[in-house]
Amino acid sequence: MNQNKMVHNMQYRQDIDGLRAIAVLSVIFFHAGFTVFSGGFVGVDMFFVISGYLITTIILNEQISGTFSIVKFYERRARRIIPALFFVIFITTTVAAFIVFPKQFVDYGRSLIAVSFFASNILFNQDKQTGYFNGAADEKPLLHTWSLAVEEQYYLFFPVFIILLWKLGRHKLLMIIVVITFISLGLSDYASRQGWLGNFFLIPTRAWELLIGSILAFITISKSKYLQVNPLSSTILSLTGVLLLVFSIFVFDSTVRFPSAFALVPTIGTALIIAFPDRNKWSSHLLSNKLLVGIGLISYSAYLWHQPVFVMTKIGSIYPPSKSVLFLLTTLTIILAYFTWRFIEQPFRNKNIISQKKIFLITAVGSALLITTGLIIIKNNGFDNRFSPKINQWLNPIVANRVSCIDQYTALQIRNGVMCKAGAIAQDPTFAIIGDSHAKAMLQAVHNQAIIEKKSFLMVSGGWCAPLLDFAGTNKYFAECRNMQMAAINTLAENKEIKTVVLVAEWPNYTEGYRWGSKPTAYFDAGSAHVDVQHNPEVFNRAFERTIDAFTQHHKKIVTVKTVPEFEFNVTDTLVKHEITGESLGELKVTTLSDYESRNKHVSTTFDALKQVSFINPKDFLCNPVTQKCAFRDDEGNPLYSDSSHLTLKGASKVAAAILQDTSKVK
Repeated sequence: MNQNKMVHNMQYRQDIDGLRAIAVLSVIFFHAGFTVFSGGFVGVDMFFVISGYLITTIILNEQISGTFSIVKFYERRARRIIPALFFVIFITTTVAAFIVFPKQFVDYGRSLIAVSFFASNILFNQDKQTGYFNGAADEKPLLHTWSLAVEEQYYLFFPVFIILLWKLGRHKLLMIIVVITFISLGLSDYASRQGWLGNFFLIPTRAWELLIGSILAFITISKSKYLQVNPLSSTILSLTGVLLLVFSIFVFDSTVRFPSAFALVPTIGTALIIAFPDRNKWSSHLLSNKLLVGIGLISYSAYLWHQPVFVMTKIGSIYPPSKSVLFLLTTLTIILAYFTWRFIEQPFRNKNIISQKKIFLITAVGSALLITTGLIIIKNNGFDNRFSPKINQWLNPIVANRVSCIDQYTALQIRNGVMCKAGAIAQDPTFAIIGDSHAKAMLQAVHNQAIIEKKSFLMVSGGWCAPLLDFAGTNKYFAECRNMQMAAINTLAENKEIKTVVLVAEWPNYTEGYRWGSKPTAYFDAGSAHVDVQHNPEVFNRAFERTIDAFTQHHKKIVTVKTVPEFEFNVTDTLVKHEITGESLGELKVTTLSDYESRNKHVSTTFDALKQVSFINPKDFLCNPVTQKCAFRDDEGNPLYSDSSHLTLKGASKVAAAILQDTSKVK
């Protein structure tokens, strides 16, 4: 039996392969950066509905006929998923070993282990910097496997769920699934409003999309009267489904809360097209054309290839690929997908070639190899000896007299006076630094300078955590951040030993709501009537004034380090690529003083109104007033930034002396 034409007596539908093609092309074009496909990420949601429908139909048909076997079910999933996945990962790992930097290669090793357990969605959820729409996604060759993990986690439990509740009858079983669907959808919409990163990656808030397909399978097999409509109604409903998909693919963008109730648009659209497959309708003819069906057949391999192809290209070059290059990469993805489908997928689905025992053995051995490879990469620190000592020093700086204490504590610890103490620790601390990750980037340089001047200081910092009273973002993470910073501000304000408080942060993050390429975040305080990005400057202004008042009431001197110049590229990575490839840096968009002023316009409005605060502006040390350009490397070519905005020790040292000087001028 031709497995493409018949699956367990379920009639093959070309239009569903056409839908697969639309889904995978939408995702590929979205990741390629073709802005017209601003909502192309919904292709994954389409895949979830299609998968839920097809797999549930197979399970139900076999349950009804009494032929369902859990072992054969997992055999089919292994044949479908494993061979192509392992092949693509093998090629990707080989390429990564030559071009991926050690730190990222360690992360890649972790992802290999996660993929082997179909848990990569859990791994990527743990990294606050790896939002699907953030720039960090460009460094993750296997980020797209999160969706495979969701599907396989679903199908690990769903067949067992069906078997255990089958005796209740199909109607009651369907009602239970409908209830679970609404619970999952409600949780997803609520989580999207709370800014919970796990909403995107984890199965509790994604299951409802697969379940929509499962519900449709129940309704289809039951020959529900709801599907028995006249030709005109069928055409209208199918056309509605097409329009919903078109709307979501071309109108949605990364600013839409997703997944949430908004994801009903592509999922219901997909379900409507599947539900009304009359081949006389124009939509079925459109989706059943040979080109789309052909792409649909290779859609799984195309999905597997697109992310590694795009990411490896971006990693290997200083400059983002042009549109023409991205188009060629898209074409390469389709070509690789065809050969993978033809020579990997097809043979491994043929039971006459690969037996059940062999496919399970291949799965076990392949998984063991992935785990072993991942562990070896991690243990060897990403094989950092692949690069020269100079490059290794840039990527993983060896710092003498490194600060040994951690710099982030819980609110309870801080209230009890437990904080990082640095500098000449034998001395009593006389000043404190509070800030976000930009403060942490300054820690070592200030520590070194403080030792020279025989001073010690206390420090509290947290990534993406503004040193402000009653200030939080819509992301759930900020609840912990707000508590920590409030504890630090109040505790240090009451500490009589501390004469000066230094505030350090990437300030425009909290007025503009974003860093280069990231999704905007809205901030709020107790006085917020509306929570949206447009009100960020007002919230920031109130919070900053409130924070200053808290310190001035206790007669503290306040020093604020303004934002460092930020760049639109990762400085250290760029210089490493330049060192390896010799690629010119001449076309880099270097930040100018005009760029700096524009980025900090709302911050400056707040700062200019405060006369009781001393300010240190890093641009005075990092920018040239004659050329109007800001430096990203020193005279010897060493990077001043570890990424696009965090200073290296060399960069921070240019500012540290000014901080110590200002802390000495106590009133």
